[in-house]
Amino acid sequence: MKNKIWSLLLSVVLATGLWMYVTTTVSPDSKTTVSDIPVVFEGESWLLENRNLMITDGKDTTVDLDVSGNRTDLNKLNRSNVVLKIDLTKVYEAGKINLTYTPGFPPDVPSGAITVENRSPAAITLTVEKRLTKEIPVNVVFSGAVPENFIADTENVVLDYPAINIKGPASVVERIAKARIDIDLEDRTESLSETYRFTLCDEEDNPV
Repeated sequence: MKNKIWSLLLSVVLATGLWMYVTTTVSPDSKTTVSDIPVVFEGESWLLENRNLMITDGKDTTVDLDVSGNRTDLNKLNRSNVVLKIDLTKVYEAGKINLTYTPGFPPDVPSGAITVENRSPAAITLTVEKRLTKEIPVNVVFSGAVPENFIADTENVVLDYPAINIKGPASVVERIAKARIDIDLEDRTESLSETYRFTLCDEEDNPV
């Protein structure tokens, strides 16, 4: 009698273990969602620059993928090892463009083992603008007054770079007319030889 009970218990344990293994490890009909996957833009640094173009919006878009397959394979997926590639070779002009991406899965997942059921978003919308390079003058603006018996020679300022080159989206660069350095002379009693930050401004001296 004892042998029958032990055999029955062993059968139940084995059956339960086998069922759990099949449903949690090798189940071929499992589904999951990999969220917030970043997109990789192939050829952006050199290709778009050679065409005087740049991406100004849409680069930070992330994607959610609903996928199905063997649970063992699905358990290997995460937002860091699922790669979404976008080919920029066909981008030749500025504007809003929609580009599709190609999902790539880790090398230890067999080819064809994962099926993409749904993509959100299905395509990536990018804003592409003309890249413009422009030389602008550096202007120094003084404020405050030096103490009595001191003189500030504001007419003969020596700059390491009296003009600088700026590069960026044409819609912004075209508005920039100068780089302004603000210097406060209040209570200054010694000559200045310092490093300053500049502000990019339009013709009316408004920061851009």
